[in-house]
Amino acid sequence: MIGRVFLGLAITIAISSGSAAQNNKTSAMDEVLNFAERLPAASQTAEGCPLSISISQVDEFVEKRMADHASQTILVFDGMRSIGEKAKKPGVALGEQLSRDDIKKFNDLRRRLVSISSEKRMVSNYQRDVEVIVETYKVAKLADLYDVKKEALAASDPRNFYFTILEGLRIAEPRTSRKPLKRSDINCDPEAGLYFEEEFNQQQLAKYGANQRIVNLIFDIERLRTLHELCRNLFDRGIADVRATTWSGDTPISPSSIQPYIATAGATIQSLYKFVIPYIDQHPSEGAFEQAFQLQTKQQAEKDYPEKDYPAKK
Repeated sequence: MIGRVFLGLAITIAISSGSAAQNNKTSAMDEVLNFAERLPAASQTAEGCPLSISISQVDEFVEKRMADHASQTILVFDGMRSIGEKAKKPGVALGEQLSRDDIKKFNDLRRRLVSISSEKRMVSNYQRDVEVIVETYKVAKLADLYDVKKEALAASDPRNFYFTILEGLRIAEPRTSRKPLKRSDINCDPEAGLYFEEEFNQQQLAKYGANQRIVNLIFDIERLRTLHELCRNLFDRGIADVRATTWSGDTPISPSSIQPYIATAGATIQSLYKFVIPYIDQHPSEGAFEQAFQLQTKQQAEKDYPEKDYPAKK
């Protein structure tokens, strides 16, 4: 499987390196395979890990988070149902049949559902962000190695979306410098996958000499690493803010750790946050669709069954 992943990259390098690379294309392919085979399938080393595996690791991370959220949701619904079963008089409002403690517990559980839904949306958004980064990397290879221009694409071509993101990355970070590999709680995450791609291309430059096409691709990989750093920070800080939220009645009071981070993060991150992130958000995640549906359902329920203030049973 790893061999198939890197076969196309080896061909790309052979084509873009001119006649010298054509003479060495077999050795270039062997080098790609050897480079990949030095790494355990799902382990992160000092050289990173294959990008395709890092995507799978994110999917696994998301699946585990979603399974945990599903388990929590079941527990919350079970708690709400056990409280609701105490109200046995048909046609009599819940507030008139439950104690103040039960009403408080019921409302706490209802608010917990809101928090779970918010976390699910953030997890889904992060998975969406990773998919966008990977697709933008594919477009960067077309642009850097094959001189494919956005103007050459049909208006309906979905790659236009990723070309626009690539342009935004280049504007936000016109000059790049190589960053050390950062570790995260996801073994072999997209940072490690992009670093792996960058490391391989760096080795090609060292072996075959200067090649501006590959240099340009390395620059774009660095920009994508910066974008992933921002996306991961937004995810981690967003989750932390949700979990630190308190309530005043039905009004959530949430801290904001994102704005202080953006304010001190530097011009590149600030530009990405202001221009690129809102553009990516035009590509809704599954979690965003689910939350929109839940909101629509809630609004309809409030319309059909308006709540009233009933004195709690003493």
